[in-house]
Amino acid sequence: NVDMGASFFEQEEYLSFFEQMPAPFFKSLGLVGTALMMGGALCGMMEPAFSQAQRTYRAASYGAFIFVVDISRFVSVDTFKNEMDRSMRCIHDLPPMKGTERYDFPGGPEHDREKAWTEAGIPLSDDHRQGLEDIAHELRVPIPWR
Repeated sequence: NVDMGASFFEQEEYLSFFEQMPAPFFKSLGLVGTALMMGGALCGMMEPAFSQAQRTYRAASYGAFIFVVDISRFVSVDTFKNEMDRSMRCIHDLPPMKGTERYDFPGGPEHDREKAWTEAGIPLSDDHRQGLEDIAHELRVPIPWR
């Protein structure tokens, strides 16, 4: 999510978080600013062609930024992979905080969901499935689940 906590500005109950823990609050502001710069400004989302009036798809209001790093320019790939594996094990071994099931890296829940959906299929509501079937009929393409 590009906003990454920008809702802090909109919710009064978050003000007490700031009073109790100012350092994480300011760190989150830095992350929000970085995400907005990378997902908006560097993607051209501030250009006139991307104004809501000019967009073909009005709901398409966010950009996408893909950051590619050649790990070998900084450290050996094996060293990097080993350190990532070690870090992930350390995170997963932490006892969960109250109200959570586990600690996770960003993308962890999505990885788990992708694995489950690869095995069992993507869950679709009846309305969503029907919409896809209608489009398939219109385009004359086979419906794989039939």
